[in-house]
Amino acid sequence: MPPGESTSLREHLFGVHHCRGALHVCRYVYAHCHPLLTEELVGLPGQQRCAILYATDPEALNSSVLSGQFARRIGRREAAHSSGRPPCRGGGSRRRIREGFLPGSLKLSDVGTLWNAPQRMRAGTERGGISDMQMHKLADGIYALLAQIGAPEGDSNSGLVVGNREAALIDCDIRRWDDMREQIREVTDVPIRYLIDTHDNFDHASGNVIFDPGETVIVASEACRDLLARDPDGHRTKIAQSGAFGAADDCAELEERLLPDIAAVGLLTLHLGGRVLDLVPVGHAHTAGDMVVYLRDEKILFAGDVLFEGCHPVARNARLDDWLEVLSSLRQWPISRTVPGHGAIREEYENIADMEDYFQVVRSRVRELKDAGASASEVQEKIDLDEYADWGKSGWVPATVRKLYEGLP
Repeated sequence: MPPGESTSLREHLFGVHHCRGALHVCRYVYAHCHPLLTEELVGLPGQQRCAILYATDPEALNSSVLSGQFARRIGRREAAHSSGRPPCRGGGSRRRIREGFLPGSLKLSDVGTLWNAPQRMRAGTERGGISDMQMHKLADGIYALLAQIGAPEGDSNSGLVVGNREAALIDCDIRRWDDMREQIREVTDVPIRYLIDTHDNFDHASGNVIFDPGETVIVASEACRDLLARDPDGHRTKIAQSGAFGAADDCAELEERLLPDIAAVGLLTLHLGGRVLDLVPVGHAHTAGDMVVYLRDEKILFAGDVLFEGCHPVARNARLDDWLEVLSSLRQWPISRTVPGHGAIREEYENIADMEDYFQVVRSRVRELKDAGASASEVQEKIDLDEYADWGKSGWVPATVRKLYEGLP
């Protein structure tokens, strides 16, 4: 079913344990300011206030708890700022919010700024030449940042949704941030309040470490957060070795910076000014933690790597049958345009149809060769996909072939 209205905030947080629920939210999400936290209370300028989700009645937010617990965190953050280092999280900083404490309509306040640390970012395309990442306007305040397939700094796409006073960024590759930041500045100067990870792959989630945890809330599916915590692909090592986040001995907080603040286990609706973003975990397609972002009014789908366009999909961690089911379910949504994780923007269901056709073609040819007695390695060598000869990422075809081969009886 297409995204619709999600459970209300009051239904999530109120009831017998409403005070306890409110304090869970305050403890785990601290990127914005509740009116109760005045400058006198925490002794800080407005843009460095402790972050609280405006979740419930003032009576449910005990000022003595807030002034003690959160002022200590702000003190640590102030010390980090004065030393010139990015703010280091405390042990309780970014943690999972289970469904019982997750607001259906996440509306946070409008304070905070994007941490700007160019001295720590050496990666990205030089702006002096022609960029291989281009920004495309989809609607007022809605943009796709499209990378050229095969670009040396990574070819994943990102999205930007700009509200009246804050913005949401969809996916960020740390290698591309310098270029992305310059292009974002050309269209808006509002702070990036939310960073949405569509899944855990390095080229979509490594940029998490760039953002100040006191000023940007990172959102992902629960399964994506779990994968980032286990880090089977070695993201932490790659980031540390690249030098993009600074010297390893200066980055003890990298471990926590990588992890999302909010782990969605169901539909999460983000209200950004007059825009409505449905964040929908779709299950295990390309990865175990895939999530898509659907702009309800504009009917624009930011699909992450659930969709690839003009290039072979990466299926090394995929469940291909489930992936096809996800594609089929997306056809039930009213969609005007799709932005894939890699490749070009397409109209309506064109990209979905191409992906379905691709998997069906490859599966049928793998089946023919397997039925003829070919081994998996032989199928990888012999399979004929000439109609996709102009698609990029051909190096990923063997992994898809083996995945399909192993799934056939």
